[in-house]
Amino acid sequence: MKKVSIAAVFLTLALSLSGCLNDDGANFYYTTLPIESVETPDTLVYGETDSITVTYSIPNLCHQFAGIDFSNDTQSSDTIQKRTFWVVAQAQTGDECEGAQSVIKEYKFGLEVRYRESYELRFITGVDSDGEYTFITRTIPVKEEEEE
Repeated sequence: MKKVSIAAVFLTLALSLSGCLNDDGANFYYTTLPIESVETPDTLVYGETDSITVTYSIPNLCHQFAGIDFSNDTQSSDTIQKRTFWVVAQAQTGDECEGAQSVIKEYKFGLEVRYRESYELRFITGVDSDGEYTFITRTIPVKEEEEE
C-alpha cells in the first residue's frame, strides 16, 4: 500500500508541474513612458519630504503604470545634487494593443531632501532624432527648516 501512495503522490506532482514545462516565455516587458509635465516646489526644505507631480502618457490599454524610478547622477566634485526620473510601465506583448488611444495620467511622489545643496531634477520626456534622451529640468534651491 505504501508503494501505491508514493506512486500516487509522484504522479500527482508530475502532472501538476507539467503545466510549467510549456512556458513560452514572458508576455510582457518593461518600458519608459514620456513625462509630459512636472509640478515641483519652488524650494525644497532640508530634512523634509516634498511632493512632486508628474503627468505622463500611457500609449494604450496594454501598458500599466509600474512606478517612478530615478538615478543619482551626482559626482563627488558636484556642488549640486542631480537626479534623473522616468516613468516605468509594464507592457503586454501582442497585436491586440495596436491602435488603442493614449491616456494622460498623473502620479504624485515624495522627494526626501537629504542634502543642503540645490537639486537639479531631470525628467525624461522622450528621445530625440539622435537617440538621446530629452528632459524637463528643474533646479531647486534647498533652505534650512524654519523655526516656529
